[in-house]
Amino acid sequence: MSLITPPPILITGSYARFLQNRCASFKNIDIICSTEGSAIKLCKEIQALNEALDIDRDLGTNDNIFIFPIPGCRAIQLPNAYNIHPKDSSSDIQGPELMVSVDDRVINGHAAPLAIRAPGVERPLWCLSFAEETRLLNDTLEHLIGNLNPLTVELNQGAAFELPQTILFGFPKNGKERIYGLLVRALLTLDKARQFISIFAEEEPDGQLQAQQQRLHTLAAILQRKLSRHICRSDFECRVSCWLSTVPHVSDFEIKRVEFITSLLKMMHPELHRIDSTH
Repeated sequence: MSLITPPPILITGSYARFLQNRCASFKNIDIICSTEGSAIKLCKEIQALNEALDIDRDLGTNDNIFIFPIPGCRAIQLPNAYNIHPKDSSSDIQGPELMVSVDDRVINGHAAPLAIRAPGVERPLWCLSFAEETRLLNDTLEHLIGNLNPLTVELNQGAAFELPQTILFGFPKNGKERIYGLLVRALLTLDKARQFISIFAEEEPDGQLQAQQQRLHTLAAILQRKLSRHICRSDFECRVSCWLSTVPHVSDFEIKRVEFITSLLKMMHPELHRIDSTH
């Protein structure tokens, strides 16, 4: 499988930052494809490789990989994606998650992919630079800042566009729950900004990164203030707090989920938790 021929297939996320020596480890591997066709082709090649491995192992079935399409939402610049979960069928152990996103901004903007050698990989991997990755995040933050209130009005007036990947409101029953989903998506983007700010705090940025770093701090602070003053903030916090008080704390997954959602809620209070601060 070639990662060099166009349209580009770029490694991003924690693995790209690991290869660029910006973090000591990585949890998942993320890939950005510039077209839906290239993403589908990549998923088919991964599925074919999985089936070939099954034959080699005499398993006869391809039950150790799962590919889930995840719809995006143009209204919030959320791209379509595919979640790929490898699984060891003999032990039920979940492997690292692979996320394939479809985002044409990597060719329509000012992408600066880097060819990096990875241990054990014959061909160089094309990675998105951290500066470019930050630019894409900044563009999404800017879009949310400009559209959070107008989208809230649209949803309140009966617009029914779906907002996927909202943790608690994936199947909204009414306009209010769609607004809650919008707030969750904004908080998830803000949480990613928080992660990037923590990475910047660990080292001095080079010239290419400095402008994007400053922009990130500014946009994150603006979005946090807009969320803290959102017309539905109190109702949203009550709804989520109610869920937090009733969810069973049985498994590690549930405990971590509760901790994560609690951390998202805290970001709606910039007077107590400013994410644009490095301290």
